[in-house]
Amino acid sequence: MIYRIEWKSIATRTYFGEINFILSKWNEAEVQKFEDLVYDFL
Repeated sequence: MIYRIEWKSIATRTYFGEINFILSKWNEAEVQKFEDLVYDFL
């Protein structure tokens, strides 16, 4: 079954906010890990 995920504006802002936070504290490899975890969960 295929689902279509519709991101609300608050979800988009907090997602990219989290990415910016991770990038400011660590590095791009950690950002990639976070993105992979989110997409695997969805």
